[in-house]
Amino acid sequence: MRIFTCIHGRRELTRAFFWHLDYLREATKLDLPISLCYSDEEDFEAIEEFIREQDSAVKYPNTFLGDKWNYLTSNMIKTHKDDYYLCVGSDDFLSVAYIELINALKVDFAGTNELYFYQMFTGKAISFKYNHPVCKTLGAGRLYSHRLLEKFNGTLWDKKQQSSLDNYSEKLLFRAGFIPTIVNFKEPQIVDVKSYENIHNFEEFETQGEKVEGEKVLSLMPNISFE
Repeated sequence: MRIFTCIHGRRELTRAFFWHLDYLREATKLDLPISLCYSDEEDFEAIEEFIREQDSAVKYPNTFLGDKWNYLTSNMIKTHKDDYYLCVGSDDFLSVAYIELINALKVDFAGTNELYFYQMFTGKAISFKYNHPVCKTLGAGRLYSHRLLEKFNGTLWDKKQQSSLDNYSEKLLFRAGFIPTIVNFKEPQIVDVKSYENIHNFEEFETQGEKVEGEKVLSLMPNISFE
């Protein structure tokens, strides 16, 4: 299983993402190679030390986010013939349990409908879940098979969209007959960390979720501190 992500700005948070990825590799004993797309040389320099031989990075102009995801994914499936690929935002922190379970699945499309939102500069946190429709997944932690991505040549996103990308791709897959396997636990296993730079800020979701203690959320990434 190969992880893939796009990075831009938020260098402190992006470095924390890679520290956490190293933690996941050690805890799960999985290699977890990563492919990423960047637009700014300084962004890449901030995380270059984390890039290993089996990882890869491509540079693409800072256009619409959907365009960047398409470029990354279409190139990735040509150069890395992994069986499965895990889509993760560079502000998303997945738990060990989530990685182990999703890695064991052998399906074309899977994901979760629940996560935590954590605001790094206030320590506020909420638990958020999609209840309807029942097959809707969040973008963070979606698993795709090589077969699925190859069918679409890696272009799952609207190239002229900056937001609502997850809804677009899920509708595209639904129309093609791909229904996600929903991965759930007793409690969410993904943390979406909100910084000062976000497409969607914490306040947009604050009234839609249930307030939880920040310490509980941070327990999913014990090697990371935002203090």
